[in-house]
Amino acid sequence: MNVRIPTLLAASFLAGLAGGLASHFLTPEKRLDLRQGSIRATRFELVDEAGSTRAFIGTDNEHDTALVFLDDRGRERAKIGLWPSSFTPKLVMRGEDGKDRIRFHLSAVDERAMILLGDHERTRVHLGYHQNDTGTQDESWSLAFYDPHDEIALSEGGLYQDYRTKKVTGFFYFKRKDGGFHEFK
Repeated sequence: MNVRIPTLLAASFLAGLAGGLASHFLTPEKRLDLRQGSIRATRFELVDEAGSTRAFIGTDNEHDTALVFLDDRGRERAKIGLWPSSFTPKLVMRGEDGKDRIRFHLSAVDERAMILLGDHERTRVHLGYHQNDTGTQDESWSLAFYDPHDEIALSEGGLYQDYRTKKVTGFFYFKRKDGGFHEFK
């Protein structure tokens, strides 16, 4: 009787091992092998210990495809992604109020670099390419400082290239106290 119990336990162990190996080798198509394919999802989330979403990869509320980092209230604070219409890249950092403070991106027309710095109201500094809306292919690269309460640049300096003549000129202007502008070319 003493020999039967260890023999029975050994036989049970071997039978279980044989069944596991048989199922493993006879049904390999049911196994998930991440090296041979891709995982598809509309969103991947990183959560903390409490289950709150801290970051995600997916489409955000502005329809950007991005890696988005959230604060403890679920607000978007930083993201790297693509504009939805042009698929050009951008990097955005936001204040607690949700307004952009720093934005690095490429112009939608010809992918030239732009850096915009802002406060709680609007863009205050623009460095890089200035995309025009006139339909011409003139080129302007500059550093501009904006009025905190208006969309007007108070001062700007940089380079301008006329598309037709290919002539490059430097410029600098600033707004005077009387509302007019001083311009140097």
